[in-house]
Amino acid sequence: MWIEAEIHVPENLSLSPNNSLRKGRLRIGIVSKSEFLEKSTRIYSNSLTNPKMYRCNVTLYSFSKDGVIENRVDKPINIRCEIKKQAAL
Repeated sequence: MWIEAEIHVPENLSLSPNNSLRKGRLRIGIVSKSEFLEKSTRIYSNSLTNPKMYRCNVTLYSFSKDGVIENRVDKPINIRCEIKKQAAL
């Protein structure tokens, strides 16, 4: 199966480092029934982002060999935004 994920982030978070992008699609790849794949994506904050937990939504789509959506899973996830810490030795 071909797997893709659609990611929605709340206001003050972004999928782009340079502008506000609140929705994006991530291509996971081809997965057989006994396999799993992990992919990561960067989520950016700005100067208006408060340090707290943010609720994001991820929708996973699995496509059949004919390119038709066979299954859809909606999953909310929490992202913790923290104040950047100074480097120390």
